[in-house]
Amino acid sequence: MKRSIVLCCLVLLASCSGSDEADEGATTTATPETTASSDAPSGEVVAITAAPCTLLTAEEVAAATGLAVTDAIPESSTTCVFDLGAEAGVDIFISVDDGAGRMTSPSAVYADYAARVGDGNAETIAGVGAGAVYDSGFRAIAVDAGGGQFFVIGVNGGYQALEDPRDALISLAETAVGRL
Repeated sequence: MKRSIVLCCLVLLASCSGSDEADEGATTTATPETTASSDAPSGEVVAITAAPCTLLTAEEVAAATGLAVTDAIPESSTTCVFDLGAEAGVDIFISVDDGAGRMTSPSAVYADYAARVGDGNAETIAGVGAGAVYDSGFRAIAVDAGGGQFFVIGVNGGYQALEDPRDALISLAETAVGRL
């Protein structure tokens, strides 16, 4: 169930750039492009080889969110979910780019968020990696960690807890960048 939520969030994140130019049969590349913002990634996307669950600890997620972490679940080789319990009604996920150039990859999400900055739907966050963009509508931060490495940290679930997770996600992103 949680895997479905994470995957749905990533698909939604990547599909909201507003572009109607995508061709269903088109293949993606490892070099996302956008002209909407100078924060858009350029150059080769490099796989983050660290397991996503090693970039943050349960204690760090708990400290940033103020909520107890009940489990850290490696959903795949690119995604880790920090379960904050049924009572919280939300999870924190971190998804790392594997360099495969998928439409829902963190580098693609970063490019989409960067394009949304010009529309006022997202904001550039200074001081996190080589660049970071927070989108309050998706309650997630996409990070260019530098060297072609990208990741996304976000909130899955409802609004019972973490209605405004901006500061918590920025703190977690700073921590994850420090481990790369």
